[in-house]
Amino acid sequence: MSSFLRARPLACFAVLAMMGVAVAHAQDEPEGTTPARRGVEVYNKLPGRLTILYLRPAGSMVKKGDLVCELDPSTLKEKLSSQQAVTSGAEAAYKNARLPREAAESAVTEYVEGIYKPQLQSLNGKISLGEAEVKRAETKLETSKRQFEKGLAAKERVTADEIAAQRAKLNLDQFKRKKETLEKFTREKTVKSLQGEVEKARSDELAKQAAHGLAQAAQERLEKQIEDCRVLAPISGRLIHSPPIEEAADVSEGQFLFRVVPEN
Repeated sequence: MSSFLRARPLACFAVLAMMGVAVAHAQDEPEGTTPARRGVEVYNKLPGRLTILYLRPAGSMVKKGDLVCELDPSTLKEKLSSQQAVTSGAEAAYKNARLPREAAESAVTEYVEGIYKPQLQSLNGKISLGEAEVKRAETKLETSKRQFEKGLAAKERVTADEIAAQRAKLNLDQFKRKKETLEKFTREKTVKSLQGEVEKARSDELAKQAAHGLAQAAQERLEKQIEDCRVLAPISGRLIHSPPIEEAADVSEGQFLFRVVPEN
C-alpha cells in the first residue's frame, strides 16, 4: 500500500476523497434508512399557479388524513361555474337532438304501417276482384261463343263479351302493375329517403352526445381539482417544510409542498 501511495499520489488522493464523501453520506443518513423512514413527500398536482391559504406549521405532528395545506380554489371555481353553463347547454342540445331522430324513426313506421300496408292491401283486394271479374267475363264469353255456334246468340253479343273480357284483363293488369311499382320502387325509394333522415338525425344526436360527454368530463375534472385544493397528510408523522412554502405564497404544478416523516 505504501509503494502505491508513493507511486500514485494523485490517484490516492482521489480514492481518499471518494471515501470521505461516502463516509459523510453515511453520517447524514444512518445505515438501514428506508424511503418510508425518510418520509413521504407531497407535491402540488394542480395546474397553473395557486396561492396557499393555509399551511400547518412546520414541526407539527399530523395524523393521516389531517388537513396540512389548503390552496386557493377561487380561480378553479370560476372555471367550474363557466364549465357548468357549458355542460348544461351541451346536455340541453343533446336532449333536443333526440327529438328529430325520434320523429324521423316515427316517420318510417308511419309510412310502412300507415301508408304502404293499406295501399298494398287495397291493391290486393282490387286484384282479387279483378281476377274474379276476368273469370266471369271469360266464362260469359265462352257461353256466348257456344250459343253463337248453335245459332242461339248474335255475333254482336260475342263481340260485346270479348270486349268485356279484354277490359277485365286490362283492369287486372293495371292493378298488378301498380302493386309491382308500389313494392319494388315506391316503398324502397320512400323508406330509403326516410331512413336517410333517421341516420342524419342520429349522427347529429351522437355528435351532441359526445360533446355533452366531453363537457361533463371537464366539469368533473374541475370538481376534482377543487377537492384536491385541500391537501391532506398521506401518513402520520412530523411535518417538514420550508420557504418559499408558506402561507400567501404562490405554487405551481409539480412544486414540492411538504414532507411527513414518521416518528419512531
